Amino acid sequence: MNGRAERNVPADPKPSQSARSIQQDLWLIAVIFVLAMVIAGRVWSLCGWLAPIHISSGSMADSLRGPHNSIKCEACGATIVQGVEHARRDGVVVCPHCGEIGTSDRLIESAGDRVLVESLSSGKSYKRWDAVAFLDANDERGVAQVKRIVGLPGELVAIRDGDLLVDDQIARKTLDEFRQMAILVFDDSWSRSVTAGVPTGSTWEDGSSRREWRRDGDGYSFVGPNPRHAFVSGSDQEHFSGRNDELQWLEFDMRRRYLAASEQISTPMLDVYGYNQSLSRELQTAHDLLCVTRLRVNDADVTVWRLKDGQERFELWSDWRIGRLRLLHNDRLVWTRNVGWLSHPTGGMVEVALVDRQVIFAVDGVTWLRYPYESTQPRNDVLRPIAIGGLRGRFRVNQIRVYRDVHYLHAYGVGWPWKASRPLAEDEYFVLGDNSPASMDSRQLGGRFVVREQILGRVWRSRLP
Repeated sequence: MNGRAERNVPADPKPSQSARSIQQDLWLIAVIFVLAMVIAGRVWSLCGWLAPIHISSGSMADSLRGPHNSIKCEACGATIVQGVEHARRDGVVVCPHCGEIGTSDRLIESAGDRVLVESLSSGKSYKRWDAVAFLDANDERGVAQVKRIVGLPGELVAIRDGDLLVDDQIARKTLDEFRQMAILVFDDSWSRSVTAGVPTGSTWEDGSSRREWRRDGDGYSFVGPNPRHAFVSGSDQEHFSGRNDELQWLEFDMRRRYLAASEQISTPMLDVYGYNQSLSRELQTAHDLLCVTRLRVNDADVTVWRLKDGQERFELWSDWRIGRLRLLHNDRLVWTRNVGWLSHPTGGMVEVALVDRQVIFAVDGVTWLRYPYESTQPRNDVLRPIAIGGLRGRFRVNQIRVYRDVHYLHAYGVGWPWKASRPLAEDEYFVLGDNSPASMDSRQLGGRFVVREQILGRVWRSRLP
């Protein structure tokens, strides 16, 4: 407080009559507001504007789950969620994250997720990636189904290499749209919940030659040589000359055990669904991923994120000394931007995504980079598809999570290309389930397109208590 404020405060302050009156008015306003929201919710529900429904199947897992069971994996610490309709008869539960085998005698049963359907949007236009509830004309039970709209009126939908194509062009998501359907494949907190033995499964490993990465409590610290002065030249390309070989990488190693293997092996990121325990099929490589981590910078000169998509390689450089972001595509500088907050580093929650043939970078929810790219190269499998690199100085990452995107499959549940037989009519929508191997949607029966009048509304909220 300043001096004037202190002189105006009595030694034994007591609230004045007006202060008490204002406080009471605020409490009354808050109570009225809460009651109004409760009454409005009831009115909207009675009028049919907001309708609660239960998810009855696993076609939208993991975003929305039907009746399911869950169990904690004793090997890696992850929670395994299996659909009741996809449970194995022998009671075996296989962890989708590390491949370890458990039994169903400790399963916790749960009903299907409860969601709200907002029917005010019924009859209006819908957007791609909207989750909607609709009535299937072929289902005599009249049970509402929930799927995701991916094709709009007039469009021709196809699937190739796990990606959704609209009129022969990849349909690209925003980061927010990706978050809505991302499937968790790794959480660094899992290993710390294992009470016995050494945790197994995927991990982050120091792939550097100088071993400057170290495990540090709930995260990883990079401790390199003292940073030099910033290198600034007239050519951005020169900025990276001779520096790539110096980078020290912390690499994400996807590891799991196969039933016939005695040891865990490194694998590409696969389209595994723990929800579909009884479904036997050939797993496909999932190339699209999202890494979320909290970054704390001390005195580092740069931090670098490396992403690999088949033969396409990206490096996103954050240069803290001169406040600049740079993106390299196959060692060629393709994007650069001066960012003021990099000059005063404190870190934040960083999201780096490789999805729908685009690179996305965001800090604390703000997207700074969205770089689309094309590729004619074969999309070969990649081990360790993401890494975090350092040169000099110190920084720390923790709360690391890795997600993958939905990898869409052929109508037969295999990795073949698929294409709709015709474009959508003016009142038709193409819908897909997030659980692509198990979902019955517009891919089946020659194209089960949804007519606008069948749609009850958007799924307004998911996983209500």
